[in-house]
Amino acid sequence: MMVSTQTKSVSLRYAEKAQIEPDALRWAMERSRIDANDLAKSVGTSHKVITSWLEGTRKPSFRQARLAANRTRIPFGFLFLRSIPPDSLPIPDFRVVSGTEYENISVDLRDVIHSTLRKQSWLSEYLEMMDAEESDFVGAGNISDSVDDLAIGISSALRLSTIIRHGKPEDYLRSLVQQSEQMGINVLRSGIVGNNTSRGLDVNEFRGFALSDKYAPFVFLNNADSKRAQIFTLIHEACHLWCKQSGISDTIGNIDSLSSENYETKCNRVAAEVLVPDTDLFHHWKKTKVTTERGNYYTNIIVRNGRLFTKTVLNATLNQHLSLRNAATLLEITPSQVINLSDRFL
Repeated sequence: MMVSTQTKSVSLRYAEKAQIEPDALRWAMERSRIDANDLAKSVGTSHKVITSWLEGTRKPSFRQARLAANRTRIPFGFLFLRSIPPDSLPIPDFRVVSGTEYENISVDLRDVIHSTLRKQSWLSEYLEMMDAEESDFVGAGNISDSVDDLAIGISSALRLSTIIRHGKPEDYLRSLVQQSEQMGINVLRSGIVGNNTSRGLDVNEFRGFALSDKYAPFVFLNNADSKRAQIFTLIHEACHLWCKQSGISDTIGNIDSLSSENYETKCNRVAAEVLVPDTDLFHHWKKTKVTTERGNYYTNIIVRNGRLFTKTVLNATLNQHLSLRNAATLLEITPSQVINLSDRFL
């Protein structure tokens, strides 16, 4: 049987197209929170073409499909899946807006959570190998305890009475972070994903999260938030750790908004009780503007990774318990920057 040249040409053109699944592309766009116009710019085509891909009437070239996968930050092969794999979070999500749970999580927040989990996994194993003592802070209380008992316990453990009760909110936050790290809590503060300044974290999506662990408890604060809000969030997340609970939070420290006694609102109430002596300061700080990350590059690296975690990674590297390359991966910088950071920090 003879096959016409035209038929061969059509077949070749079909074979050169990436046979992606429209639903997979739609899921990837929703997950990364980009629309057809955004994707069109990244791929180098038009809104109309993107719409045709979503409708299944046209297919992208392999180059265009790879660009789409890169832009939506998913593995290239996911675009060909007819059934999307579960995309659940590895920690509880306590965030609520107007009484409704969040339906999806941004790629940026997912990447930050997984990055912090990798740091925690290494640190926990390393500290256990070094015969470190388990944290006295994690699990010291129970969520069933009264708000007063939880507030008193956390305040005492963090020695909050020693923090100067006046001055700027950034000074108060700095002291609070230091007290927390002295209790073995690794406090990370960043407003971006890793060291990628083009991937800012949305404070409307989350304000912080806690990762409970008997050796390596972590608190991540969204540094795009105001310093006043970060102070409240740090105490809030400390309450999660005190009760041995991981989770993502979106609290803004508005105690008047509490309507039901669940885990998240209980931590809100505790944080408010802990900070009651500083009510006047908080009213004063409400006028404080949110500032972007500035200053020395290496100082920002320490803030983003936490002083306690950074120091542990650098010491492990110097003692040859951790390779330079792995240290760079954990700190999300280059090997040469690890050396420079060590020279400045240790």
